[in-house]
Amino acid sequence: MYYKEPYLSRMKSVVEDIIISGRSIEILLEDTLLYPGGGGQPHDTGRILGKKWSADITLHRVSNDKVWHIGTLFGSVIPEPGEIVEVVLNWKRRYDFMQQHTAQHLLSATFFRLYGLETEGFQIFDDHSKIELRTESLSKEMLETVEIVTNEVAKKGLEVTTYITSRGDVQEELRKVPKEGLKFLRIVSIGNYDSVPCGGIHVRNTKEVLPIKILRAYKKTSSIWRVEFVAGYRAFRVLNDILEDYWESLGALNRSTPPLIDAIRAFEDEITKRISEERIWKYKLVETIVKFARASAVKIGREIVAVLEDIPWELRDSLVKEASAHGITMLVGVCKEGKFLVFSSRGLAKEILQLVSKLYKIKGGGSRNLVQGVFLENVPSSRDLLNVVMKVLR
Repeated sequence: MYYKEPYLSRMKSVVEDIIISGRSIEILLEDTLLYPGGGGQPHDTGRILGKKWSADITLHRVSNDKVWHIGTLFGSVIPEPGEIVEVVLNWKRRYDFMQQHTAQHLLSATFFRLYGLETEGFQIFDDHSKIELRTESLSKEMLETVEIVTNEVAKKGLEVTTYITSRGDVQEELRKVPKEGLKFLRIVSIGNYDSVPCGGIHVRNTKEVLPIKILRAYKKTSSIWRVEFVAGYRAFRVLNDILEDYWESLGALNRSTPPLIDAIRAFEDEITKRISEERIWKYKLVETIVKFARASAVKIGREIVAVLEDIPWELRDSLVKEASAHGITMLVGVCKEGKFLVFSSRGLAKEILQLVSKLYKIKGGGSRNLVQGVFLENVPSSRDLLNVVMKVLR
C-alpha cells in the first residue's frame, strides 16, 4: 500500500502472523503502509492499533518479500492472527523523506544534464541528505548553477509518476543503468526531466520539494565529492537553525552586524594579543623567581643548588629551563599542593629521589636529569630538602 497510496496515513489491515518475546513484537500484516526503507531512504515509523493492545513500530525486516514490523507491545491482550487492526503512519517523518528523495532525483538529474556527473550514492539523515558524485572537481560556481536550475525546474510543478515494467519494455532513456539480474523495474519519472529506477517513495509534484538548498560540498576521495542538501519543510527548519546560530554567534562576539568572519578574526586577534601578554607575564615571573633562586643558591662543590618553595607548578618546565640558563645545576622545587621536582644537570636527580623516598612517603619518578612527584604526607621545608641534597653531594 505504501507504493499504491503514498499519501495515505491510516489504513485497516489484518494480522497474518506474530512473534512475541516479552514486550518485543514482530507483526506480519496482509498489507501495510509502513515503508521498510531502502535505496537511501529511511524506513517509516508508526503504530499498529488492536482492540486492547497497541504496538509502536520502529524497525522492519523483509523476509521472502514480506514486511515484518518490529516494535514494542503495549496492553494486556496478546494480538492474534486474523485480527483486524489499524495501521497509523508517522506522516511528518514520511513526508519529509519523500521531499528529500524527490529533491535528490532533481539535483542528480541536473548534475548529470549540466556536467555529466553521475550519482554514486544517496542517503537521508536527520538534519540533511547527501549525494555522492563521481568527479575529481566541483566548483562553487557549479554548485550555485545546479541549485538555481534545480529550483527553477521544481517551480514548474512537474508531475512525479511511477510504474513497473519489464527490463526490455522501458519506454524512455534512463539516467542510471539498472542493476543486472532485475527482470522488473520500478521507474520513477519527473515529467520529461528525469527517469530512473528507484524503490523509494516520492511526492506527486515537484513544487512540493521547494525550496532546495545545497548546504555544503567536500571531497570524500580522489574521485568522489559529497554534496549535502535540504529540501521542502526541512529546508526552512535547517536554515532557521543556521541563522539563529549565526546571530547568536555574532552576539557572543559582541557584534551586532555581519559579517561573522570579521568578528571571528577580531576575536582571534584579541586572543592572540592576550596570549602574547600572558606569555610575557609568565616569562617575567619565571625570570624573577629564577633570579631570586640564583641569588639564594648554595655552592656545594661543583654544584650550584637552589631550593624553592611555593613554586607555580604550571610553570615548572619554564623554571627548569631558565634555571639551567642561569647556571643553576641543581633545582629542588615544592608547591603548596605537595608536588615537587628535582632537576640536576649532572644526572643526580634519581639518586636524590631515592634518598627522599627513604625519608618521606612520596609517589614519583622521572629521568636522571628531572624527577617529579608528590609528598603523600608531611611535606618537608626547603631547609629539610637542602639537607637531603647535601647528603647526596657529600
